[in-house]
Amino acid sequence: MLSIGATGISEALTNLARTQELAHERIDDAVQRAAVNCQEYAQAICPVDTGEMRDGFEAINNGPLSSSTINDVLHSLFVELGTIHMAAQPTLYPAFLDASQTLIEECHAI
Repeated sequence: MLSIGATGISEALTNLARTQELAHERIDDAVQRAAVNCQEYAQAICPVDTGEMRDGFEAINNGPLSSSTINDVLHSLFVELGTIHMAAQPTLYPAFLDASQTLIEECHAI
């Protein structure tokens, strides 16, 4: 009768689980940072009259691996998309593109 044994399997599985947990934490940190980066970029390029729109950008942590950057100032929608009387002055979309590219690069590095 032939018998083969292996040792260290439980340690390897424990290490693998810990590595997965650390990667999850690092990716979550990167996602949350992306929302803040998006907020800061949008504020930096935002047209300013009273400052209400610029100050209305907010990064929100929605939970694990989820974040948002919003602006709940009503006229920010019209500035972002434009109207029939005013050309669009996008701020959130270019900020999103910049932050998402940085997020992709950070995730590739993990």
